[in-house]
Parts: sequence; structure tokens; C-alpha cells
Amino acid sequence: MGERSRSKTRTLAVLEGAVFGKKDGDMKLSPGELHKVVRRLEHHAVLPVCYDVLCAMGIDATEREHIEKVCKRIMLQNYRLFFLTLFYVRALEEAGIEVAVLKGISVGWDYPAFETRKSGDVDLYLVDADDYSDACRVLYENGARQGVEQHADHHVSFIDMETGIEIELHTSLVEDTGNTDLDRGVSEAEKEIRRRTIRRSFFGDHELSVLPDYGQALHLLLHMLQHFIGTGFGLRLLLDWVYFWNGEGRLSAAEDYLRLAGECGLLDFSDLVTDTCGRYLGLSPD
Repeated sequence: MGERSRSKTRTLAVLEGAVFGKKDGDMKLSPGELHKVVRRLEHHAVLPVCYDVLCAMGIDATEREHIEKVCKRIMLQNYRLFFLTLFYVRALEEAGIEVAVLKGISVGWDYPAFETRKSGDVDLYLVDADDYSDACRVLYENGARQGVEQHADHHVSFIDMETGIEIELHTSLVEDTGNTDLDRGVSEAEKEIRRRTIRRSFFGDHELSVLPDYGQALHLLLHMLQHFIGTGFGLRLLLDWVYFWNGEGRLSAAEDYLRLAGECGLLDFSDLVTDTCGRYLGLSPD
């Protein structure tokens, strides 16, 4: 096995250890090997999830200082994003516009600590796409400005002028792929999912609308597919899948999820992702 392959294997082993909560320090790596693993985990935006595992492996003071710096930055950013999400959701709801939170806190909440899932922006999904113009107006009135460059056809990008954080207002879960059957299947699935959003409490008394569990699973899969055929695929996407399905009670969503994934023609891709996560990242055999 070449050096690059060994580094990938060790990285996956550390990540699997984080999923299972292993902190016994059984895995022994040289300082040089640990350095490569840490940089790979950082590149894939999953370093905070592995903090306890890496500490148990005996990282040196310099490496620990670097990891803690990265982790603190990500955790502070997540709190900033959460309260910015609350601010804009409240403004939209006061105007009678319902939005569901995509990614971000809605996915991070399945992690052992939501702060450890790296996020970079706020994603809001219009439950009624006809509210688009009014929603844009509300965002503008509350300090957001439409970005000069727009990189997708399923959302419009705004910038919060105080923080510089991007807010994406989604009219669809994913942009058109050009595959007629898939795009038709997604469109039909969204009609159902929009009617069945749920309210979830975060930090006790902060309620936000999110997708129903089976809709969340379909969105995670579509998001992975979009990256797979477009901008690139990383470990964080797979880790989202692991923590989602390992969550308590999630198997009750499997039947509806598989139905929608089948109607979209995505069961083979779903099986590929699930098998990969089961083999290498600690997804429950169930």
C-alpha cells in the first residue's frame, strides 16, 4: 500500500473512531503520520468531530494548538450562523412566510455536538415558492443584499451586510440536473415534502421549521449527487449521512425515503452511499 493510500485509510479509521466514540488511543501513528491525517481531516472539514480521538492518540502540543484553533473558529462560526438563521427566519415568519432550514443546524443537530459540523452559510427553503418576491423584500429590509454573482438556479444568494455571511434562499431542493426523469421525480417529491415540514426545538426554546425526516434524507442524497456530478465530493457529506441514519428513531423514515428515492431513480446511488458509509464510517448495519 502506497503512502497516500495509507494516509487515506488512517484518516477513515480516525473518523470511524469518532463516530463510535473510541477514545482509547489504540491506534498508534507517528507524528508525521498524524500530521497528514490532521491535514486531511481539516481539508474535508471534519476535524472538530475527531478532536477527542486525536487527543487520545497523543498529538503533540503544536498539533493540538493547531487543531484547537481550527475547532474554535468553526464552533464560533456555527453559533454565529445559528443566531443569524433565527433572525432571518423570525423576520420571514412575522411577514407570514414559512421557510424550512436546510443543512446547517438541521443536519448538525444529529451530530454528538452540533458545533462540530462545519457550516459556512444560511440555507432557507421556501415552503411556498410563490412567496419568493416577498421573501426577497423581507431579507432586503432586514439588512441582506443580493449577491452580485449567482451560481445556481435553485436558490438566490444574499449577503448579510453586517456579518458578510451568505444567505441562500432556496426555491427548490436542488437545481435541475438535465435528467428529465430525475428532475420530474424531485419536483413531485417536493410537492409532498413541502406539505409535511415539521417544527423542531433547538436549545430548548428556539423552534424552527425543518424538513420531515424522510425529506431530510432525500435532500442529503440530492445534495451528495449534486456534488458528485459537479463540484466534488468530500467526507463531510458522508458523515452527514452516517449521523442522520444513526439517529434515534430514524429507521421509521426509511420506507417513505426509499419510496421517494425510487421515484427519483436514485436507489442505486443511495445504496452506493449507504454501503460505503457502512464499510468505512460506522453507519449502523440496520
